[in-house]
Amino acid sequence: MKAGDGNRRAVWIGPTDTDEFELARGVLALRLETTVLEENGREQEGRCDPRGPLLACLAADGPRRAVHETALRLARRWPLCRFVAISSSLCEGRRRSGPPTPGVEEIPWHELPGRLDCWLEDVEAGRPGWLGQPLTLRREERLLVGVRDGAAAADEAASRRTVAVAAARPESLDGLVSLLTSFRVPADSAAVGRPTIDASADVLLWECEGSVSAELPWLGILAAHRPETDIVLLESFPRGDRTCEAIRAGAAWVLARPTSGDVLLGTLRWLDRKGRRSGLGGSAVGG
Repeated sequence: MKAGDGNRRAVWIGPTDTDEFELARGVLALRLETTVLEENGREQEGRCDPRGPLLACLAADGPRRAVHETALRLARRWPLCRFVAISSSLCEGRRRSGPPTPGVEEIPWHELPGRLDCWLEDVEAGRPGWLGQPLTLRREERLLVGVRDGAAAADEAASRRTVAVAAARPESLDGLVSLLTSFRVPADSAAVGRPTIDASADVLLWECEGSVSAELPWLGILAAHRPETDIVLLESFPRGDRTCEAIRAGAAWVLARPTSGDVLLGTLRWLDRKGRRSGLGGSAVGG
């Protein structure tokens, strides 16, 4: 799909009734007109343009969920559509021990805001980008093609916002600061341990020592004292129920640690575009 063709549609195929998929589908619906299809590709809500959607998201709620048959069937119907498997936390082990579905890019559900924002920016600029490559491309080749111009991306989006960083360990803090610096997004402040109340920034990146659930009391205090700050937490294995709790306590989003540069920068851009505030509970996705 080329920029300016007016196609701003997506389809979601598969289950929708979990916290993780509800959050991801809410993010998708903020950017693209979304239709929900049954797993066999039949329409459940609304109607799809016969030209096909810009993006098809295949919900993978477990390691045994076969999505490639659905992708192949729909690729014959919509040859210009791009396919992404949105995997739940139950797929964590497969992503570490086995190959992804052939020909289908697979991303964790919590990476969708950043990935989607980067890809739509490529579409609008007429660049092939992350998803605009042949489905036969190997994952390593796709990653190389998707390497972004950090300076240009930062100038376009995140450099206008100040970013504070906090992490439980010094090495984690250094890693986050270096990741931001590589995209010319300097950290306004950096602290080991929990972030302090008096430090102010547009965005706070907070890598928790353990689960975000253990930090909900302090998160609520931070959100109450810093209502204009978007708080993004990082934990080892984000889960839908914990992310919902964090959003209700005042977080903007939760990412996995370690996170990649394009996901982080895309998430910052997504927050900037939304123009929302931390501390508004469920509006993190639906606002």
